[in-house]
Amino acid sequence: MEHHISTLSAAAVGFYAMVLLACAFAALSASHKLQPRWHLVVWSLLVVLFGILMISRLTGLEEGFRESFRETMRSSGKYSGRRSVQGIAMSALLIAFFGLGIFAFARISRVIRGRRDRLVVMALCAGSVMVVLVSLRLVSLHMIDRALYGPLKLNWIADAGSSLLIIGAAVFYVKRIGGRS
Repeated sequence: MEHHISTLSAAAVGFYAMVLLACAFAALSASHKLQPRWHLVVWSLLVVLFGILMISRLTGLEEGFRESFRETMRSSGKYSGRRSVQGIAMSALLIAFFGLGIFAFARISRVIRGRRDRLVVMALCAGSVMVVLVSLRLVSLHMIDRALYGPLKLNWIADAGSSLLIIGAAVFYVKRIGGRS
């Protein structure tokens, strides 16, 4: 199947590239300014996340996954019952993300000490929103799709909002640690 990248996807790739560069710059700054190791880890994970998102948009990986799932369900004769599979997958994902979020909050809340830490945590939370959003799009449950792609375009709001929040956190982080030796 040939993939044609839409204008919107091309714009998203460019936007993701800006996020990736901001995170890479924050990671380099964290390393050079001898910031806590977990700062470098978070910024580096965000670089990887946005690299994957760029590749996904460029190659149509996300849509290809959804189409592959549909085709598997059709060939096995279970397409009409796909909503139950999607519902179980959605429930499992939400429970997993909720549990992981509680665990991460418990761990991170012990080390947060100042503005730099809060900026890193803010970026991490926004990156987590992106992971949840992509997961919701992959499962593609009808009622979730209606909310994501409906009149409010929650998909765009969450995607662009999280990305902008990460860029802002990275810029302020670099500025914040810039004066330190």
